[in-house]
Amino acid sequence: MSLWAPVLEAAPEGLELQGLGDLFVGRHVIPRYRGYMESQATRLLGIGRARHGRRGGAPREHLNAAVGYDTKYAMHCARLGFQGLELLRSGRINLPIQGEPADWLLAVRRGEVTFEEWWSRALELDAELEAMAEDDSIPPGPDRGAIEAWSVRTHLAHWQRDSGS
Repeated sequence: MSLWAPVLEAAPEGLELQGLGDLFVGRHVIPRYRGYMESQATRLLGIGRARHGRRGGAPREHLNAAVGYDTKYAMHCARLGFQGLELLRSGRINLPIQGEPADWLLAVRRGEVTFEEWWSRALELDAELEAMAEDDSIPPGPDRGAIEAWSVRTHLAHWQRDSGS
């Protein structure tokens, strides 16, 4: 996320690194996004090892009573789907999330989206991510050679500056 977060203050090297964000993108991120989505969904549903409320305090009963489901877990589950797709399609993530996905996620969080509508869309997002795992137009993993070359160049330049050479 730090590759795409808004910058308040940065060294030139940090800005340069942010400019290389697309080098870190590849199909290798798909299992991570899908796994984190699944984690949020299983917490919401209270199933599996990641039961609702297990970490971070008690279950949010007020949400369940008012809306019928925990909108916080639901919103985060879908947000991960939207952001994973955006990352794979564009090579970056806009922070904060923008457009229709942002509006829909806020509606989920406010309890304005039924559980059934949320569940259907979450499954669609997950299916889109799963399908992208076979998309050869997306690199399989990060461009390690380019990333390592930048890192070595940047470290050497920094050390040379510090040594007075």
